[in-house]
Amino acid sequence: MPIGAPDYWGISVRPSFGSARRATFARAANTSAITIALTITGNGIIYGGYVLSSGVATQKADSYEIFIDGEAVAFATFLNQNTWLLNKEHVAGLYELRHDDVNFKYCLGIMPGITFEKSIRIQYLETYGRTPNIIGDIIYTLIE
Repeated sequence: MPIGAPDYWGISVRPSFGSARRATFARAANTSAITIALTITGNGIIYGGYVLSSGVATQKADSYEIFIDGEAVAFATFLNQNTWLLNKEHVAGLYELRHDDVNFKYCLGIMPGITFEKSIRIQYLETYGRTPNIIGDIIYTLIE
């Protein structure tokens, strides 16, 4: 007789995850407004990813925000992440990967393990009156 709950006579008690999926976005942000960059619906988990901004001038006060099931759970400006050295995975929902004030490239990582029951939405707030390029790549799965 097997010992332990995960596999009791071949019966799995874990949720069934679908295969890993990839969601990407690449577009110009709306000027001085919120741009909804990506929406995923379903019940799932994020394995990781990144979001970035690249422009011809500084965008360091711009921000990304993640909403899980309609609730804001992670918010980050590029400047605050750099100022407070929030550059480690699992310290914040969004953590700094790159902060380049010379070439105006800013990138945030998305903490793995974030779960969602209905949806996840990622949005970008542009504050300088410009249209930077915003790009993101997320690896996730849906529970079936």
